[in-house]
Amino acid sequence: MELDEKVGEWWHRYVTKKASRQFATQAVFFNDHANALKLFFHLLGGEQGKALHITDKRSINTSRTLMERFSGTGKSFHLAWQDDKGIYLPSSLAYFPQQQHNEMHYYWLVALLAQGTSIGQHQVQADNDRLIQMLLEKYAGFRDFYATAHSFLIENYPELACLNVDNTTLSQVSLQADYPHPLWIYPAQHSSNQRLADEDDEAEAQRQRESDKTDTLQMKKKSEQRDDRKKTDGLLLFLPEAIMTFMEQVNVDRQENDSFNENAIYDAQELDEIIEARKDTTVILHSLADYRRVLPIDRTGEVIEAHPDFMLVVSYNPGYQNVMKGMKPSTKQRFISLSFNYPKADIEQAVIIKESGIDQATAQKLVAIAAEIRQLSDTDIQEAVSTRLLIYAAKLMTKGFDPYQACMHSIVESLSDDADVLAVLEKLISLHFAKSR
Repeated sequence: MELDEKVGEWWHRYVTKKASRQFATQAVFFNDHANALKLFFHLLGGEQGKALHITDKRSINTSRTLMERFSGTGKSFHLAWQDDKGIYLPSSLAYFPQQQHNEMHYYWLVALLAQGTSIGQHQVQADNDRLIQMLLEKYAGFRDFYATAHSFLIENYPELACLNVDNTTLSQVSLQADYPHPLWIYPAQHSSNQRLADEDDEAEAQRQRESDKTDTLQMKKKSEQRDDRKKTDGLLLFLPEAIMTFMEQVNVDRQENDSFNENAIYDAQELDEIIEARKDTTVILHSLADYRRVLPIDRTGEVIEAHPDFMLVVSYNPGYQNVMKGMKPSTKQRFISLSFNYPKADIEQAVIIKESGIDQATAQKLVAIAAEIRQLSDTDIQEAVSTRLLIYAAKLMTKGFDPYQACMHSIVESLSDDADVLAVLEKLISLHFAKSR
C-alpha cells in the first residue's frame, strides 16, 4: 500500500511538473521584494495609504492543455488587482526563463496598479490597452521588457496567440476563452454583496471620525505651531513693506568651528539655513527681529540700531530637521512666515537648461524623475531630490557622462544608502534613461 502511495505521489509530481509552463528555478518571490515594490508603487504615484498583499488564486473557466487536465492544474490563477485598501500581487512570478525578466514583471504590474485606474468587469482588455500604451509612452525603460515579454508569452501560450504580435499596440480582439494575460491587471475580487458591506462599514467609520473630530475641536483651547512636515523650503520675512529696499543681512550660516566671528555680523553676504546655526547665534537676532530693532555686541558694548528700511530674511528647510535641529519657537515667533514648494515643472526645466546647457528633452526627463521621487513620504526616504541635484546630473551629461550613470551618481546615491531605496531609485532611472550595456 505504501509503495502504491509513493508511486502515486511521484506520478502526481511528475505530471504537474510536465504540465507547468513556468520556470520554477528562475522564480522571483513577492516577500523578497515587498519593500522595494512598495517604494516603487509610491514613486509612480500610487496611493500612500494602500498596502501590498499576496493575492489568492481565482478560479477561471478557460481552456487547458492535455497535461493540465491530467494533473488537475490550470483551473486557477494568481491575478494582480487592487481595491480601496491595497494592491494584490502573485506570491511568485516565473513566466520567463530569465530571472531579471520575472523581477521586472513585478515592477510592470506595480506600475500598472500605480495609475489608480479601476478595471471594469466587461472592459478588461480596453482598460489594460490604455494603461499599457500610457506606460510605454512615458517610460522608455519598459519598452524592451514589454516587447520581449509580450512576444515570449504569445509564442509559448497559444491561448494568447489571438493578440497582435506588434509590441507597441494591442489588437482589440477578445482573448481566447478568457485566458488571463500575465501582463494585465484585473478587476477587484470582491463580490457585489461584499462591496456593499464594505461601503456600509466605511460610511459608519467616516461618521465616527467626524464625531471624534468635532469633539477634538471643542476641547482644543489654543492653537499649536508646528513645522511643516513636507519636504519643502521655507521663508521667513520681517518688515515686508520694505522688501524692495533690502539693505543688509546678518550671516548666521553654518559654522566651520565653535569660535565666534564678530566680523561675520558686518560682512554677511547671505543668510541661509538658519537652523544650521549655533543656538547662541540665533538668540542674538531676537532683539533685532522684534520691536526693539537693535543688535547688541556684547564684547564691544556696542548697540547697533537698524536702519528704517532694514529687513531680515532667513530661510530653512522644515522637512528633515529633528528635535535637536529645529528652529527655536522664540525665534520663529519673531517673524512672519511664507511657505513655498518646488518650482513648477516648466520653471524647473528652464532653470536646469540655463544652468547646465542641457537640451530640453533631457531636462524634461530629469524634472519627471524629480517629481516622482518627491512623491515619496518621510517614511520612504529622508530627503527628496532638489533642483540642485538635477543641475549636477545635467552638467555631467553635458560633459559627456552617460545619462544613466550621471543620474545614479548625482541623484540616487546622494539621497540614500538603504539597499531597497537604492534598488528602486535605480529602477526608476532605468525607466527614463537606458542603462548602458
